[in-house]
Amino acid sequence: MSTDENKIQRAEISTALPDKKELYEKLYSVIEENQKKGTKAFISIAVSLFGIYEHELYKEKNYANIYDFAFEQFGLSKTNVFNYLNIVKNFGMKDENGEGFKGLKAEYEKFSSSQLISMLKLNEQLREEITPDMSVREINRKRRYWEEEHPVTTDEKGTSVASKKPKKEKVELMKTGDIQEILEGTALLNKIAEQEERYPEKEYDVVVSLIYKE
Repeated sequence: MSTDENKIQRAEISTALPDKKELYEKLYSVIEENQKKGTKAFISIAVSLFGIYEHELYKEKNYANIYDFAFEQFGLSKTNVFNYLNIVKNFGMKDENGEGFKGLKAEYEKFSSSQLISMLKLNEQLREEITPDMSVREINRKRRYWEEEHPVTTDEKGTSVASKKPKKEKVELMKTGDIQEILEGTALLNKIAEQEERYPEKEYDVVVSLIYKE
């Protein structure tokens, strides 16, 4: 999404309006219109949905919560609604009066919706390291690496506490005294392929070691 698109959306939308009925009708129409535009309009939808949530306007239509309202009115799943709301909470910019949101903060304008959703799982330190040219896969990989280096568990009271770095699982693929067998690589590659087929979701490093005989 381009910066210009975000600026246009910020100029059109603010979640701060004095009259509840007027606010509801405005935000509802923005969501309805922008759903037809696809993913490029996600900021407009997110900000408008957040306004309905923030001011509890869904209650005006006899809904118990924002999730039921969004599903029945716009066909949005709970996951989509959760992501929309949290994108605004984490990356949204307040309007001039500080009374409502009107778009993304400048530093997040160039990110796509998919990137921002992935960034919701990052802490502030990691978010500063993410750039718009990074793919969602790269963002997720960065998060996984960080979590491996900084594992967190909970104590008896449910409080998050740092724990020791877990040991990495090691699998012995082959053991041989024939250097030529390793250099040819066929047997080793077959062993790696077997592991990939067995654990397709796991990432790995291959380490070749020498064990000296006594």
